[in-house]
Amino acid sequence: MVKTISKSIFAILFFLILINTAHAQSYQKVADAVLWEITGKDLQKKSWIFGTLHMICPEDFYVFPGVEEALKQAGKIVVELDITDPEVTEEIRQSMIMGEGQRFEDLFDEDDYRRVKNFFKDSIGVNLETLSQVQPIFLSSMIYPRMIGCTPKSYEDYLVRKATDYDIPVRGLEEVDEQFSVFRHLSYEQQATLLMEYIEEYDQKKSEFNIMVSDYLNQSINKLLEDIKSSSYDEIERFTREMMEERNKIWIPRIEDLINEQSVFIGIGAGHLPGEEGVIKLLRDRGYDVNPVMQ
Repeated sequence: MVKTISKSIFAILFFLILINTAHAQSYQKVADAVLWEITGKDLQKKSWIFGTLHMICPEDFYVFPGVEEALKQAGKIVVELDITDPEVTEEIRQSMIMGEGQRFEDLFDEDDYRRVKNFFKDSIGVNLETLSQVQPIFLSSMIYPRMIGCTPKSYEDYLVRKATDYDIPVRGLEEVDEQFSVFRHLSYEQQATLLMEYIEEYDQKKSEFNIMVSDYLNQSINKLLEDIKSSSYDEIERFTREMMEERNKIWIPRIEDLINEQSVFIGIGAGHLPGEEGVIKLLRDRGYDVNPVMQ
């Protein structure tokens, strides 16, 4: 159950990235690297921040130089959500359900519902009638294995596994309610529209996904951010701003508390690292030395 829930969350996060609408702005680019070292400002020990990819095919999965060495030195591993906590996975499961009296099929006209229903039945082998109370945005998680042609892995799962190997505690950077609160800015009708558009633009979204994977494996985090921003639906700008930039700002004081306590290894989506409101710049603005780990 934990693996199923965690894969659903990572799929949803990638779905949100592919539909997001942060308009391109000029900003001072950071170095292209996914692993960064945090020092300075009287820190007793260095910490690391690592940009993850929430979903990737096993054959593309790559452990970047420096990651294993940093993990072995860390006293704690921090990820966006602590998926090792059974209470967290149960909260996630509950958050997927629509409000009382709401049904998935009522969000579409008859023709569109038939198209969505047939897509899930023919392409994924899922009967939507058994999922009539699940929010549309969460059903997106079922599309990914077919779209990318594999049973995906995630870097978050890798980090949690390493925490077990090295007997390092895991902590979440935010609570389930905080992460899922961004979804509340999308009505069920908007979610249904986005899912419908996603199905209609399936080939385009598959291509965008592959481009982002290539960006990531090349550690081209500035291009990754630009590609994320170019995949846009203008009607959800406020939603995306909260999903990315506002969460970054909320995370910074929490990251400060963590790195002042001990040496930590923090794994967050790579799209959160660069940019004018990215975590790297926000930490630097607070007076920390944040430098790429290049090997």
